[in-house]
Amino acid sequence: MSAALAQAPAEAARDGAARLFKSAVAAGFVAKGLHRYATADGIELFHVVRLKHPGWASLDDAARAGFKERYKCDGKGKIIRPMHRVDGLYKLGQPPRPANGWPLYQPPYPLVETGPVAYVEGEACADALARLGITARTTVGGAERANDSDCTTAPPRLALIWPDKDNAGSKYGGTVATHLHGLGRTVELVDVNALGVGEKGD
Repeated sequence: MSAALAQAPAEAARDGAARLFKSAVAAGFVAKGLHRYATADGIELFHVVRLKHPGWASLDDAARAGFKERYKCDGKGKIIRPMHRVDGLYKLGQPPRPANGWPLYQPPYPLVETGPVAYVEGEACADALARLGITARTTVGGAERANDSDCTTAPPRLALIWPDKDNAGSKYGGTVATHLHGLGRTVELVDVNALGVGEKGD
């Protein structure tokens, strides 16, 4: 590490995201979220950056293919990438995974000490519930990586599993429920069919 870098203040997360995704923003993507994962004692591990292209539906197939290749976005025009700090600056990717798995994501809103805890797919959904005063958590990496998280950090309260309405969501809900049952939590599953949301809705 250079002496100049050692003396420089650590890069702020928002500044790191702006630097790393500058070209994506210039191409039309809009920042939608910056989600911090930390250990139980508050030590930062990484952030998940979310961007979305508001004009995705109007793009032709060639333009979409180009964006997917260059910016690693999904089929809905969303970029969801982790970044972590190395020597004071952020870089894309995650640090080495803790032995017990990644901690659950906890939204940065005042904690509600009573009532059930909702387990949803994705940081944006967890944040949305937290803004309504509902304690929420999610696992890192979406529906396909539920086993990568350490559910021992889950609050010892009734767990409400709220999956997306699709096959991946059903599998995700089952995986999280199994982990929480194993920790002695009481688990209930939200009936997404009764909510009237469309397929793949949340």
